[in-house]
Amino acid sequence: MLRSLFALILLGLTSCVQIQSNTRSGQLPSFRKMLVVLERPQDEVRESRQLLKECPEGYTLCTVSYHPTLSFEDLPEFVRKQNEACQAQATLIITRIPFAARDYAYTAGHGTGYTFQLELQSLPDALPIWKARIASQTEKIPARAIFRKLQQDGLLR
Repeated sequence: MLRSLFALILLGLTSCVQIQSNTRSGQLPSFRKMLVVLERPQDEVRESRQLLKECPEGYTLCTVSYHPTLSFEDLPEFVRKQNEACQAQATLIITRIPFAARDYAYTAGHGTGYTFQLELQSLPDALPIWKARIASQTEKIPARAIFRKLQQDGLLR
């Protein structure tokens, strides 16, 4: 009885995160400062804090929220303006995908989870250097998994 209770608690505490990524081939730029753009955030303060907490040592983050329905600027212009203050060498755009637009083949077997799209761009040229899709069982941005994958793909040291 105690073992099954422990197994249930452990299962509830761990969330399954599946990440698919693709890195541009060739010479990748190095960077130490990143502008993170949360597009359509659920809870921008909580999500920003989580990203800042999980950021690897030696890196600096600026986090901003972008709401396309409220902004008069398109995303590239918004990033350019925000980076005037941040002075980052790269930007990571994290987009929560609305339920109706999800790829059900990708999230099959993961219940009614959440999907995120990520794109890392070099700045100031906005050249995409890494893209990823994340399937998660929680609505929280899986910050630890994102930084771990960036390290595995050779973009963070």
